[in-house]
Order: sequence, then C-alpha cells, then structure tokens
Amino acid sequence: MFTFENDVSNYLDVEYEDLSVTKLIDKYNIETKSSFLYNQNDDYLALIEYISNLYIEEDIIPNDIIDQLQTNSHFKAFLIIVVNEKNEQYSF
Repeated sequence: MFTFENDVSNYLDVEYEDLSVTKLIDKYNIETKSSFLYNQNDDYLALIEYISNLYIEEDIIPNDIIDQLQTNSHFKAFLIIVVNEKNEQYSF
C-alpha cells in the first residue's frame, strides 16, 4: 500500500536554490537548450555554458553568478557531475 505525505514542503526547493539559477537565466537572457520536458538540468547546463564562455572570453563573471557557484549546493553537485563526465570523456 502506498503512503502519501501531505506536507508539500517535502517537495519544494526550501533554499530556493533552483529558483535562484532560473532567475539568473532570465536576468542575463541565457538561452537554454530545453529537452522535450522541462528539467532543471537544462538551466544548470545553460548557466555552466554561460560561465565557461565568460571565462574563455576573459570577461568578468558577475558577482551573483559567483555567489551561486559558492553557495548553491544543488548547482555545485550538478557541476561536479558534469566535470566528472567530461573528464571520463576525455581521459585516455
């Protein structure tokens, strides 16, 4: 038998970390490459690409983005996964 919890807060992003990334996507007009169904990973990937491009072009990374890199645990965990996948892809 299934048990359902009535506490909706179990399903919410309590720290608003995901919402913070989405707001940055909107603020800097970052284009996302959306999959068929919207997924937070689309925003994370778009922000990673945006940061990478700024770094390559030797542009200044805005402080609010730096703040997300330092404090957003969801984004940092996703970033580590992406970096590890890239390392595996290019390791000899």
